[in-house]
Amino acid sequence: MLEPVATVIANTVLCGRSHLERPLPLQSISKIVTNRYPSPRRSLSSDFFNPQPRRVTRTEKGKAKATLFDETVQPSLPGQAWEWSCTNGRVVFPFKRMTAAYKTRPPKRPSFQRSVSYHVQRHTHTRISPRLLSYSRPSHSNHGQQKRQASQVADAYNSVPNPAGSSSERFKRYNIIMPSGPRYDRKLIAVQHLRRVLGSSMETLNVDEALAVYETVHLENALDFLSVEELLTFFERVLDVADKHYDRSTSIAWLQVWGTQLGCGIRGLDDRIRLFSDYQCRQQCLLGRATALAGHLEKAATLVQGAGELFVEYEERWRMLHAYESVFSAMYRYSDNTQVLDFVVNNWKTLGSYLSRWSRDHHYDKTLIYGRSLRQKTLEIISDIQQPIPLLKAMEQRDDWRHQRAGQVLVEAYCEAKLPLMALDVLNELKRQNINVPLNFHLFLVQRLVMEEAMGPAKALFASIPSGTLFKYYLQIGLYLFAHDGDIERTLYFWQKLVAQQWQNEIDIGMLMQAYATNGDSDQVATLFDQFFPYDEELGRRRNRPKIYHYAIAIYSHAQKGDIAGLNHWLGEIARINLQPDVYVFVMIMRAFAKRGDLKSVATVLTQMRENGIPPNQATYNNLITILAHRRDPMGAEIIYKRALNEGIEPNQRMLMAVMNAHVEAGSWRGAIRIFDYVRTNSRMNIRLTIETYNTILKAYVLIGAPYRITSKLFERLEQLNVRPDSYTYALITQSACDSGLMRTAKQLFKRMKQESENWANNVEVTVYILTIIMAGHLRHGQPTEARAVYNEMLERNIQPDSIAYSTILHAYGNERSEESLKLAENFIRGLITAEDRTWMTASGGKTTALEHIYGPLMKIYARMQRVDDVERLHESLIEEAGGEPTLGTLTTLLDAYRRVGNVGEIQRLWRQIFEMGKEYAKDPSLYLISETPEDPTRIRLQSNILCVPLSIYVDALSAAGLHEEIPVVWKTFQEEGFFFDSNNWNHLIVALVRAGEVARAFHIAEKIILPFQRQALNVGEQRELRPFSPLTFVSKGSAEDKQEDNEEEYNPQTRVSGWKLRRRTVRRNTRRLGKDLALDYDAPEFAMDFAAPLQFLQQISPAWNIWQLHQFSVRSMIWAYESLRKGHLVKAVPPAGTARESVGLNPANKDTEKAEVLFQYLHEQYPDTCGLLAEYRKKLKQKYGNERYREIFEISD
Repeated sequence: MLEPVATVIANTVLCGRSHLERPLPLQSISKIVTNRYPSPRRSLSSDFFNPQPRRVTRTEKGKAKATLFDETVQPSLPGQAWEWSCTNGRVVFPFKRMTAAYKTRPPKRPSFQRSVSYHVQRHTHTRISPRLLSYSRPSHSNHGQQKRQASQVADAYNSVPNPAGSSSERFKRYNIIMPSGPRYDRKLIAVQHLRRVLGSSMETLNVDEALAVYETVHLENALDFLSVEELLTFFERVLDVADKHYDRSTSIAWLQVWGTQLGCGIRGLDDRIRLFSDYQCRQQCLLGRATALAGHLEKAATLVQGAGELFVEYEERWRMLHAYESVFSAMYRYSDNTQVLDFVVNNWKTLGSYLSRWSRDHHYDKTLIYGRSLRQKTLEIISDIQQPIPLLKAMEQRDDWRHQRAGQVLVEAYCEAKLPLMALDVLNELKRQNINVPLNFHLFLVQRLVMEEAMGPAKALFASIPSGTLFKYYLQIGLYLFAHDGDIERTLYFWQKLVAQQWQNEIDIGMLMQAYATNGDSDQVATLFDQFFPYDEELGRRRNRPKIYHYAIAIYSHAQKGDIAGLNHWLGEIARINLQPDVYVFVMIMRAFAKRGDLKSVATVLTQMRENGIPPNQATYNNLITILAHRRDPMGAEIIYKRALNEGIEPNQRMLMAVMNAHVEAGSWRGAIRIFDYVRTNSRMNIRLTIETYNTILKAYVLIGAPYRITSKLFERLEQLNVRPDSYTYALITQSACDSGLMRTAKQLFKRMKQESENWANNVEVTVYILTIIMAGHLRHGQPTEARAVYNEMLERNIQPDSIAYSTILHAYGNERSEESLKLAENFIRGLITAEDRTWMTASGGKTTALEHIYGPLMKIYARMQRVDDVERLHESLIEEAGGEPTLGTLTTLLDAYRRVGNVGEIQRLWRQIFEMGKEYAKDPSLYLISETPEDPTRIRLQSNILCVPLSIYVDALSAAGLHEEIPVVWKTFQEEGFFFDSNNWNHLIVALVRAGEVARAFHIAEKIILPFQRQALNVGEQRELRPFSPLTFVSKGSAEDKQEDNEEEYNPQTRVSGWKLRRRTVRRNTRRLGKDLALDYDAPEFAMDFAAPLQFLQQISPAWNIWQLHQFSVRSMIWAYESLRKGHLVKAVPPAGTARESVGLNPANKDTEKAEVLFQYLHEQYPDTCGLLAEYRKKLKQKYGNERYREIFEISD
């Protein structure tokens, strides 16, 4: 029975641990032996493991004493045993056989501090609250004023189980095995359970299980065998896990239960911790955290503040910071974030050095780590304040320094949360209240605005800073701003200022390179790279060790031009030096390719990202949506948007604008209006109406053909909304003026734009786009002199015309259709191809797209003039002289040329080539960038309309040549390959069926396919949800695939007005109908206040809004067949050798009155809507041409 003596010696002397404060008498040791190992004959009561009610003896005076156990069964330890149990030594099992029956071997105890602080006091018993492990329901009165999560509290109380029945049931649930019998030391096993919790990982630690283990130790009266260090560490670990539940769906009632239990346990250490010791600060911080968890916020804050006032070594102050973080999280959960802001402002002297961006890094070790964590959590909570302006207005009566500090904290919080526009609102409100804000906050906000691509507000804010400011941070931010804007002149100015003071660093070097990379000047970027990071042959590497972001900028300069060879050069150098590409490298490449719609390159980058283990992020999805917008696929864009949400990526303004632009590009006006309304009514802080939003909706007006009176009203409305127009805004409003034929107005707008561009702070710049719009307007209105002047201005401004500008000039040459103009056009093309400077070839979407822009206009002119030889010659020049490749666009133009001259053999040969190219395109591996499933609806959308135009040409050519039997075969094959038909295809099929003599089938298509789609679209166009719950139109409910099927009939690609001629006719028609037919008032309130209201009206009357309608050529074809049947003539099929007019004229050979009358009656009975529509058209045509001319056109004779 002297084994414990050896244990004491081993734990104090042999192991080198601290000795007890006084020698341990042998008598005490004998008492330990007697008390710790009682006789086997002594049995435990049946309710030993269950909490007992409070018992009060009659002999007690005053307040009743409370005990957890009955005194008859609760073992007591002498004072000497208490001292022995307070050591930090390892507890050794006295007998090996004691552990033999314990099947699960306890893990090795973690290496805690082995020495005991001299501050630890020894007492004969511990003070433990009788309600330590009570599961009483929380009181409602304590938190009656909760502002957050209040709706959850009532239900949460009922969700807390009441384990008052038996504690052993809870122990069994958490695998806490406490074997009975005299051979087992229950206390040591309970302690071992708790130490196992100490050794577990934070990921596997469960709060309820940990508290159940602690309850087991407490019920076994084994807390004496655990040191203060161990118990404090236990509470720290449990609180760390409990803190994570602030951000989860855990009910408030559970948090209160945990906090109450932990607080009681922490208070139980009061008698074991000496005042003013390190343990006291540590305990008080833990008690503050537990109190905050229980919902007693003021008391928790007081405790943590008191801990901070204690004298503690710097290395231990991190515990106070950790406690503050827990208290702030509790404030946010139980109250609101404004309370956190008030506390931070009032205690700035204590917290400021850890929360401020400019002093946080002055700390070190754990204090630095936990200070950063506190700053991140605090700013995260404060940045969720939805309405900061009313809050600041309410603070106007406060002290200036508190007011100023609150504004600064808000600015910094919003900037860190990537909400710079909210921060700008706060800064402007502070300026309005004459509250001084240091310049470093202005500069920090400028940087964040640039990072979110809000260049207009960034320039305006930077311009408000006095120009004489020349300190380092100001110069660096100026360099950062103008480098990202591509302003070489101002970038060099700030760079030279930094160099003069020898303040430049590696990041500044990168910004200098960024300025040239933004403009796509890869040669200058390479020169700077070699200048600052020269290659050392002896070392075999570059000097000064360039960072990955330097390589990313170099890569971006080539990606701007689509220069794959340049990209590969820099990627190869990165691989040679074993530098791991980061997400910014991939995003920069993807972004550049996305601007040009290069799907294959984006797919390649995505593959490389997967191979490097880099998951897609927010910028990646922005690029994907931009790609689909260029391809006019709004449904695919919405699927990508929803997929990003499902992967936990929070959408931002850019992502929403990319989806909205996809709708606008495709002419899906309903989708564009829905997103605009969503942004307008949404309460999320990172989504608001910005100039990008207004530009996108204004673009919709231009593409739908809105009258200039509407667009000008909207343009003027921007000034009333305090929204500054940028270069893109001026380009759109100028385009609208040109489409309306108001060239004088367009020139006035251009003059105003040039005046504003003189001040760089306006974020207005004369670009190639606005000059191309003005030049094209003059050319289309027969003003070549004015157009030439604009072109000369372009050259004077050192603006390189792109392929679109040259395409505009070639269109003007071709439209004259004179031999001289056509020859000038060909010479112009030849000059561009043979020139040494071919910047235009890479500036607008790559070489293939640029060559199509150059050759396409003249090829189409020759095709319309039926000059097939010239079309073939230009196509060969594109391939052989310019080094281009055949595209679907150029091959379709060639197919149209063959159709116009009736060369059926070449048509059939070329169709096979076009069809195979379309199939290869549809099966391109790059389409798997969205999904690896071939049945993905987005892949189907990507292949839906790529062959619609050549199919219509081919069907028309076959029917005109009398090859009627080939049309069903082509139609079926087209459908089996997964391609979709558009309205134009169905209209051409109607004409083909009439030519084949299948009049009933032609009427059936009109009645059952086209007209129902038209009615459905009309109904949809009249509907508008002013406060949509989601920005999505096609995939807002259910799965993406289900929604795709549901909206199959609602969505139709390519419904915008294409081509300036059609857009100009549409503008005139809409102007007439808006002013007369619909009698709309341009000055009505809904037009002035609601930016999307006119678009809602326009989408119902614009011909481009609804492609699903019977076209003029198909209506005339059916009218001709209808009149033939009415006169008793059957419609015969066009023979292979003839044409429709020659074979099916009203001649006696075709007359079969009886059959014609039967068919005529059948059409009226089966297809009443189509016949009614034809009657309306016949009436309009008779009014237009007169009866005689009408009869001549449709070969009607009495």
